Amino acid sequence: MFSYQARLLSAAANNGSATGVRGKLDDVKKVKGVNIFPPAIEETLTHDWEAVIERVKEVDRMTVRAEVNPDVDKARWPSIREEVEKALAASPLIRCPVELVEAGEIARKYADVLKPGWKRIEDKRDVPF
Repeated sequence: MFSYQARLLSAAANNGSATGVRGKLDDVKKVKGVNIFPPAIEETLTHDWEAVIERVKEVDRMTVRAEVNPDVDKARWPSIREEVEKALAASPLIRCPVELVEAGEIARKYADVLKPGWKRIEDKRDVPF
């Protein structure tokens, strides 16, 4: 359900009752015909993250970059990456590769730009959607 007056995305239960605002339509990106909502990614990941959308050979591709807790051994990173990919795939229609990065890498990138809860989707395509 969309509220066009404020350009807000609202969620509705099966019985039609509103369950709250899920995000702003301005934050939504379309990748391979699927609307990507930052809150859907944010609900899945517990640490800092960013999504990078690129166009490679006329095909859109989204990669989610996520920070890993510094206490986690690097030998466990492949299994963590698989778990994160499965968790994102359980969200409606978010199937994409995941790249794990050291703790603090993404937070430093956005330290002066974003506040907590702001979208973290970097769209590198030359055609805006």
